[in-house]
Amino acid sequence: MRVKHEVIRWHRKTFPRIAMDALLGKLREECLELVEAIDSKITDDIVEEMADVRIVSEAFFRFRKASSLDTETMNKLAINKKRVWGKEDDKGNRGRDRQAKD
Repeated sequence: MRVKHEVIRWHRKTFPRIAMDALLGKLREECLELVEAIDSKITDDIVEEMADVRIVSEAFFRFRKASSLDTETMNKLAINKKRVWGKEDDKGNRGRDRQAKD
């Protein structure tokens, strides 16, 4: 929770009048930059862009006071843990078994 509060405090001070649309646009921009970093395979760039995505994602919770990224992540993880995953491929990936019920 410390990260969330620090980000929101900074975000309110730096962007006091930002609208949800603008924030979501920034999130899209940061996600695209993360994809570019992944494509480049430069680990330091990937980590930096992941941090940018997290910062903007945490700032989103200015508009959702009843929740946090940590809470939402744990909720989603609980769903993923209950899912049936397919067979592992030669790279270690396991797709979700779309035939199984969640």
